Amino acid sequence: MLDRRCVYRWLLSNTRDEPGESHVDTATLAKGTRLPEDRVRRACMSDQSIHRFPKEPEEWSVWRQEPQSIYEKRGLLVL
Repeated sequence: MLDRRCVYRWLLSNTRDEPGESHVDTATLAKGTRLPEDRVRRACMSDQSIHRFPKEPEEWSVWRQEPQSIYEKRGLLVL
C-alpha cells in the first residue's frame, strides 16, 4: 500500500502527459523512490491507476498505456 502510493506520487510529479515524457522505466522509478526494483514492479502491477506499456513491459505511466505520438499533439507539418 505504501509502496503503491509512493510510486504513484513520484510518477505524477516527475512525468507529464506529453510525447516522450509520460513513461519511465522500472530502474528510474527505483532510483527516484529509493525502493528496490522488485518492490517498484510489484507496486506498479498492483495499482490499477499505473499503466504498463505492452511493447516495453518495464515502462510505466500514470497518464496512458501507450506513449503519445508527437504527431497527435502538433499534427502533421505541411510544407
